[in-house]
Amino acid sequence: GALLGQYPEAGDDIEAFVAATVAWHRENFGPMERELPNSRWALVTERKIPGGGTVGIRTDITDLKRALSNLAAANERARHAMEEVQLQNVALRERDRALHIQNVLFDAALNNMSQGLLMTDRNQRLIVHNKRFLDLFSIEPSAFAPGLPTKDIFARMRDAGGIQVAMVETIQLKQRGLADARQSGTFVVSGEGGQSISVSQRPIADGGWVATYEDVSEQRRAEEHIRFAAHHDALTKLPNRVLFRIRLDEMISNLAHRDTDLALLYLDLDRFKHVNDTLGHPIGDALLEAAGRRLLSCLRGADIVARLGGDEFAIAFESTDLPAAAEQLGQRIISTLSTPYTLEGHTVIVGVSIGIALAGDGHMNADTLLKNADMALYQAKAKGRGVCSLFEADMERQLLTRLAIEEDLRVALDRQEFELLYQPLWDLSSNRIAGFEALIRWNHPVRGLVSPAQFIQIAEETGLIRSIGGWVLNKACADAMKLPDNVKVAVNLSGAQFDSGDIVNTVAAALDASGLPANRLELEITETTLLKNNESTLALLFRLHALGLRIALDDFGTGYSSLSYLRTFPFDKIKIDQSFVREMATRADCAAIVSSIVGLANKLNITTTAEGIETLDQLDLIRETGCTEAQGYLFSVPRRLPEVLAYFVESEAPTVAV
Repeated sequence: GALLGQYPEAGDDIEAFVAATVAWHRENFGPMERELPNSRWALVTERKIPGGGTVGIRTDITDLKRALSNLAAANERARHAMEEVQLQNVALRERDRALHIQNVLFDAALNNMSQGLLMTDRNQRLIVHNKRFLDLFSIEPSAFAPGLPTKDIFARMRDAGGIQVAMVETIQLKQRGLADARQSGTFVVSGEGGQSISVSQRPIADGGWVATYEDVSEQRRAEEHIRFAAHHDALTKLPNRVLFRIRLDEMISNLAHRDTDLALLYLDLDRFKHVNDTLGHPIGDALLEAAGRRLLSCLRGADIVARLGGDEFAIAFESTDLPAAAEQLGQRIISTLSTPYTLEGHTVIVGVSIGIALAGDGHMNADTLLKNADMALYQAKAKGRGVCSLFEADMERQLLTRLAIEEDLRVALDRQEFELLYQPLWDLSSNRIAGFEALIRWNHPVRGLVSPAQFIQIAEETGLIRSIGGWVLNKACADAMKLPDNVKVAVNLSGAQFDSGDIVNTVAAALDASGLPANRLELEITETTLLKNNESTLALLFRLHALGLRIALDDFGTGYSSLSYLRTFPFDKIKIDQSFVREMATRADCAAIVSSIVGLANKLNITTTAEGIETLDQLDLIRETGCTEAQGYLFSVPRRLPEVLAYFVESEAPTVAV
């Protein structure tokens, strides 16, 4: 009690109490612990007694000392254990925080995928899915939970209506096949309306699988658009040259196994360039689209039509009745495509020329077939356009000849190989020469004298007619100045010379350069020229007429709209086509036609010229109709200028006894 009263800080702590006891003993008795031999410890107490002596008491405290030491060691171990527990607790908290972060990131990644995701276990039950999967198939989140069987997953996909039921069933079937085979695979399922879903499935180690789902509808549409654009014409939407060639190769290779033959029809629109040049490319494009639609209306489902480029089309046609069936098809196409078009307020008329080639026994390749059809097309154009031409073996030689003529024609003007011949126009009332028609001839260095029938069409198709026609005008006007003042000169104008719109300036320049009075120049045009572009051509004719020259309508009676032309333009002369004149003596209808034309022209105060007079009988019949002029070999063949001039030198007022 005295000890605890003196050292109250000891409290209930044993170690503190012992320390306090030792301290008390030392204060009152001096040292008390003594280490004895054999690792023994004793507590020695010495107390002073009266008389100056001391009394010592020794107590063995070895066990106590050991107990205290063990207690201290136990306390130290407990402290270390507590520190370890605290460290582990901190580590667990750090791990929980890291796992939480990972879970947040996983959820964010899973639900922000562009593909829907689905994972199942070995028992075909749902492990995990993401939000995109639910959105893709329009499934409510409450309908999905881990452990849901696969069959119920697909049932919910069907019921939700996010995609078509048939697509879901196809997806389920394909995924089941991959799962049963433990295989990876990717496939695309498409439905009506262009909807497409891409599915990629992979097996996982425990026996389940993981799959992703992606809506690739737009991607597939874009790919389809690219594929279509690569094989189709952007304007008409018809197959292009590339796809046509592929299909043509396939058809040729299959001929050996079929009872049919193959025909290739090569088409070219006549006067299309004129439409583009005069009405503009938008009208030209609209014309091509309309022509493409009309072509399709002429064909069967098995036939293939393509736009090869420009105004060229091709048709692959199979039949057991070739070439007759191909020629019938060609005539149907010509009739259909030649019907007038109404495009943005304009009435447009074009024709079509067609070349036809046959594949024969199927040993012919596509290149040869295309080349043969192209040569047949050239032949169709050479026949006057608007016709079908069937390929013949001799056409290649003819084509090579044509190409050679074209090449020589390009340099003929520079080499001064052209000349003009003159055929008289006979005035039937005065029995005198009224004028001459200038007729061009080509003095070819190898072929000799080449007729216009052999090169004028080539000149028109190549555009060379503008320069050649300009030369003719200048030469004819200059030559006419050497003739008597009362003699006129007639010059033929090609329809192609009206295309550029500069014909008025060309004619005016020829008159100015030669000094020829305008009333001594007569320009002859055909109905075909008017037919090409009625309004534009008529406007140019009025401008030409305003120069003071005369306008003649050549080959009258051979076109469709002769009478309407007489109403819309004040022609000075009508030239009656020689096909009517030559048969007047043998065919009453021809005589009636000529008589009607002359009677109509006289009432309209229009001069008439009968072409192709070769006999006196024809001349007598023409005189009886009241025709104004005559022209033909009865009077003279076309002659060079020196011969014509010599004729006038011999007689100031030449006549013939006719």
